[in-house]
Amino acid sequence: MLIDSTLREGEQQFGVYFDRSHKEELLRLSLAAGVDEVEVGAVGPSPEHCRELEGLLLYGAMLKGRRQSLSLWCACRPADLRMAAGLAPDRLCMTVPVSDAHIRRKLGLDRQALLGHVARMLDLARELGVAYVSLGLEDVSRADLTFALSVARLAQDKGAARLRLADTVGVLAPAETARLVSAFRAAVNLPLALHLHNDFGMATANAVEGLRAGADFVDASALGLGERAGLASLEQLAGYLTLRLGAEGYDLATVRELCASAARAANMPVPANAPMVGERIFWCESGLHVDGLYKAAELYEPFEPSRVGLSRKLGVGKKSGRAAVARKLGELGLAACGDMQSLTDRVRALSAAKGRVLEDEELLALAK
Repeated sequence: MLIDSTLREGEQQFGVYFDRSHKEELLRLSLAAGVDEVEVGAVGPSPEHCRELEGLLLYGAMLKGRRQSLSLWCACRPADLRMAAGLAPDRLCMTVPVSDAHIRRKLGLDRQALLGHVARMLDLARELGVAYVSLGLEDVSRADLTFALSVARLAQDKGAARLRLADTVGVLAPAETARLVSAFRAAVNLPLALHLHNDFGMATANAVEGLRAGADFVDASALGLGERAGLASLEQLAGYLTLRLGAEGYDLATVRELCASAARAANMPVPANAPMVGERIFWCESGLHVDGLYKAAELYEPFEPSRVGLSRKLGVGKKSGRAAVARKLGELGLAACGDMQSLTDRVRALSAAKGRVLEDEELLALAK
């Protein structure tokens, strides 16, 4: 299952600010795309912020499907927990550091004190009537595994509904992610979620491998937005799960719309070659590939462009061969001319001079 963290983690990216209308649109599109859980935001000290979260939860509750959930994130502190519980999300995601560096330098505690703190916080969550607590283990990828597993067992004993394993600084590789998931899967009988950062460009691959190893959920964000290099990519995961692993329920065209909306809200472009959503990923100029696409599209495409709301475009330019130029002429209603090599040479020369693929009108002018 995919947890969309665009509204929380995505807004942590430097220079990204979502206003209320942006947040409502992103929430609407995420639910329409079939995402299983949307992390609406993180509780904070501002009363205005809490009112906004409350409004988003109410808005999302009107839109979500029966199997979809809305969650809030909070730090593992009594005041934050009370504030989050008062907003009554479907799921509450509470996070605590488990690496020694974080425990000592960030919290000023030792391991035993941390275990006591986690136990008290989970007891408080139960007292507050929180039905579903997802306990996040921050920086678990750099933690002592034996200690991290002891925190996981404590969480299970204290009634946590889910564990979330966070590769906080994105240091894992796919095989390491699989081993980490397997270790927790063997130690506790709780659903496992993954929160994977992309500092070495492996977050999405780590997410796929983690799911294969037995994880149940993975956090992702539209276009991979997030702190530093971002998170696992929502569109790439939804696409891979749907088109390669046969998952049902994700509307990939709406996922693409979600990414476009996130890009507008973040004041950034969607790269033309971005996997799953880039406008030009099914545009082709290379002679060998164009010829193959004319013969059978599946030779050089992993799936039909229409599956993600895109279309195919075949162009001619300095990388085109005679066959591609002849086929393009046929598309435009002209038969191949007598000296195709000469025409192809002219196409290549003009394309090189202009530094781009030729427009149809330019090809017709050369042919005539």
